[in-house]
Amino acid sequence: MMLHEIKKKQWGKIIAIHLPPSEIQRLFSYGIYIGSYIQKCYVAPLGDPIAFYANGAQLFLRKQDCEHILVEEMQ
Repeated sequence: MMLHEIKKKQWGKIIAIHLPPSEIQRLFSYGIYIGSYIQKCYVAPLGDPIAFYANGAQLFLRKQDCEHILVEEMQ
């Protein structure tokens, strides 16, 4: 499932990132790596951006970036 598809307050494990290398470097600078855990916190009223909690920090990602990040849903 893609990152934007997880439910609010649900955790996911990042298993793949399908973006150009420059965009992947930007995500790495936010602490988003393959194998890291991420939780969906909030969604803006119009659906973009989306707030996530990862590696002790809250960050905001555009929906178009979330569509390229594959996650495994955690129970």
